[in-house]
Amino acid sequence: MFTDYPTLRAWAEEEYRRKHATDTPRIVLGLGTCGLAAGGGEVLAAVQNELGATESGVEIASVGCIGACFREPLMDIEKPGWPRISYGEVDSKRAQLLIQESLFGDDYHPDWAVAVIG
Repeated sequence: MFTDYPTLRAWAEEEYRRKHATDTPRIVLGLGTCGLAAGGGEVLAAVQNELGATESGVEIASVGCIGACFREPLMDIEKPGWPRISYGEVDSKRAQLLIQESLFGDDYHPDWAVAVIG
């Protein structure tokens, strides 16, 4: 696909800009084997239920292993203009609280955060 590094880098930078230049909030759920085994399916159902009730326009992205299997289920929240925040050991109740208080509010629950990306 790419024959040289400058072309690959230009493509990667454009993809990054395209992905991050959106006004759409996004929730990323780690649903690899480890995430599913730790209860990620129930977290996904809770997220869909909570966001379906509000008709929010929030994108839900299910991805494979995020890499921190010992902290699964992982749920990341991306809000326009803010860094991506990764939360660990998320259950259905915590997912609902994070949506209400972090995604739609300003309480970022640093005590639940595993990482800040960006």
